[in-house]
Amino acid sequence: MKQKRRNILLIMNIFGIWTTTKTSNSCLFGSIYDKETGKPIKEASVIIFNKQELIAGKITDANGNYKFDNLPPNSNYSLKVIKNGYYYFHSEELISCPETSKSFEIKLIKMEN
Repeated sequence: MKQKRRNILLIMNIFGIWTTTKTSNSCLFGSIYDKETGKPIKEASVIIFNKQELIAGKITDANGNYKFDNLPPNSNYSLKVIKNGYYYFHSEELISCPETSKSFEIKLIKMEN
């Protein structure tokens, strides 16, 4: 009986650790704005990379917002933003994604005609 109880407790502990790890994924989110006007930029492409490997891409909503969920915590990412009529943005430094969410506001510069 004691052995059976220990096995059940061991299984519960393993499941508890798995659940904590699975739900501790972080996210990157933020907004894209026009640097000159301060207005949000809709339909901009936001792409994240990990060591030159494409991880995910999103399109900003009508308010210029983007969000990447379920990213592995304690990983490093670079961020690239592309929108027709604007100079693209690429993060020079790697973004360390902690175990919590991290927000980035990016201002794009409009190309001259």
